[in-house]
Amino acid sequence: MTTTKTSFWETNVGKTAKAALYLGASAVVGGFISAMASDPQLFGIVTPIVNIVLVLIKQTFLTPSTPNIGSN
Repeated sequence: MTTTKTSFWETNVGKTAKAALYLGASAVVGGFISAMASDPQLFGIVTPIVNIVLVLIKQTFLTPSTPNIGSN
């Protein structure tokens, strides 16, 4: 019986850690944007937009198995 070692990043804990890292990166980017605009209330508004852009960048450039629209 052959066993294969699962990557840490493919486990539930690893995937949760990745999500936490992405959330932290999003918060940092949103914080910079609100600080540059000198408007702390902007942080809450910008956060979902930053999340969507970060996911788009990750899926487009860092996940080559994800097909793009019109790539048939």
